[in-house]
Amino acid sequence: MAGTAFLATVPASVTAEDGRTEIVVNETERDHILQEMRGLLEAVHGILDGAMAEDFDAVAREASAVGMVLARDESPQLVAKLPVGFKVNGFAAHTAFDRLAQNALEFRDKDMVLEELTTILGACTSCHAGYRVVAEQQARRRKSPGAQIENIENRPGATRSSRFDRACGNSPLAPG
Repeated sequence: MAGTAFLATVPASVTAEDGRTEIVVNETERDHILQEMRGLLEAVHGILDGAMAEDFDAVAREASAVGMVLARDESPQLVAKLPVGFKVNGFAAHTAFDRLAQNALEFRDKDMVLEELTTILGACTSCHAGYRVVAEQQARRRKSPGAQIENIENRPGATRSSRFDRACGNSPLAPG
């Protein structure tokens, strides 16, 4: 049950001028999130290198390194600041990396690896299209008069500013 409460925390959010939801955190938390995202991108590179060389042990090693092991060590204070859609999509992506690692070892199939990685990257792209991580200081400096505080989970009839759902609800990894 703790996991449900963990995901259910719904912070207020700010809609940026570009239509994305700003996730406002302190500077240290922002740096941590961005560092994790760079690590995910580095893992994707390693997975692609492994797949192209048909080195499925390398694929599994890279994918496992960014699986749920990363999410388990997250600060509860940071996670409480993240919108539900962001958390759901993030946990689904970490789980998908674990599944990719298992499937790489079990099936040793380059096409399967690439297909699963494509789905994961669709989820990444979905969240990057819908969210922007900003430090509190940055948010205060450029807060525009038109920005409005809202709860993304209660936004009725939210429209899509791109082909990706802003709340990651239509993410390829979102629970259906």
